[in-house]
Amino acid sequence: MLLFGAIGDIYTNINDGDIGLTGIIPLYKIEKIWFWTNVEPYRSEWIRLLSFVTNGYQYKSTPIASLGPGLCFPKSFLEKYSELYLPELCHDEIRIPIVSQLFGYQIKDTGFFKDWFIHEERKYFNADKIKIEKEIIQSELMTGYRRVFHPYNEIFDYCHILQNVNYNKLYANF
Repeated sequence: MLLFGAIGDIYTNINDGDIGLTGIIPLYKIEKIWFWTNVEPYRSEWIRLLSFVTNGYQYKSTPIASLGPGLCFPKSFLEKYSELYLPELCHDEIRIPIVSQLFGYQIKDTGFFKDWFIHEERKYFNADKIKIEKEIIQSELMTGYRRVFHPYNEIFDYCHILQNVNYNKLYANF
């Protein structure tokens, strides 16, 4: 993940004690099309996990999904999570939101992934290993709209990308 700015400026809407998740969406909106809930054996794991938390922990919330990159947890969540018995079923993009709900944490969206149903969104941020192009990063930094990109796996030439960035615009939205 490539971030432009201080962590406190990137996670501006995540308060102390909150859980920051990326791309929060009610699971029912994507359950029939999402890999982790539509393809076996993951679908069966999802159903078993939901049954386990419903029966074992009286889970009654509406399940939500998220994307893995960009998560933000308070230390207290990690401590509680390490003590929780939860079978290794399903993907963390479902498990972590459920556990956050079980523990009663306030869940906030990081804002890094804007919309699950707009394919173009994946050229800025995705969990599908779709390469983020340097030109996209530079263009977004010039507008000041986005400062977080995922995935980015190349050597980053900071000077080349930022030579034309308008810093007033970069920080205007934050």
